[in-house]
Amino acid sequence: MVIKSSKFDLHLHTTYSDGSMNINDAIKTAKEKNLTCIAITDHFTTSWKAFIIDTINFSNFDKYRNEILELRRALQYNCLVGIEIDMESDWNEIKKIPFENFEIILFEYVHFLGQLKSIENYLQTHDIKAIMALAHNYNFRGRTLEVYSRFLTENNICFELNSRYLPSINENLLYMMKFLKDSGVIFTIGSDAHTRKRIGDLKTPHMIIEKIDGYDNLIKVDKIIKSM
Repeated sequence: MVIKSSKFDLHLHTTYSDGSMNINDAIKTAKEKNLTCIAITDHFTTSWKAFIIDTINFSNFDKYRNEILELRRALQYNCLVGIEIDMESDWNEIKKIPFENFEIILFEYVHFLGQLKSIENYLQTHDIKAIMALAHNYNFRGRTLEVYSRFLTENNICFELNSRYLPSINENLLYMMKFLKDSGVIFTIGSDAHTRKRIGDLKTPHMIIEKIDGYDNLIKVDKIIKSM
């Protein structure tokens, strides 16, 4: 049973990509806001975004990971090593990512069935132990909810409720989220914070979880913490 009072934020960005805070500030702010757990999930991209934002990449993956590990030990705080992968990037480059070095993997811009198939085919031949979730993906673009939910449950991929990109809470959104819940999909929650102020800004995702009676489908962070 999920403890409803547990507060966690599994989607944050730092100066390693397009955030304005460093990892140290992110962790200290999360502690000040009494969050039980956060995830640093800086961007990886080779698409058009690479010309606009900084990104973690093959040259600094180790530095990024080691800094998170060192600071979470020093500050005695639960902070997952994460990455947000732009699925409009070159798939051949995505496949080179050392997935085993990450504890949470977010996939963004997953708009088409072919992208789902690429992820599914990769997972069939690779044992990825990290938490996986689709980030701020509310546009199904022709896929049925049945196909979408089956992909998520069969591949052990969560659906993220992201407070930065959530559309207005309406009957259509609630219907879709309830369908995913009733299909057994697990939800993660993230603020997509790029500044210290927005860390833990999760009111809207929790409102949706409450409206669909979805707390039993919310990822169990206590278990995640034990596995870090």
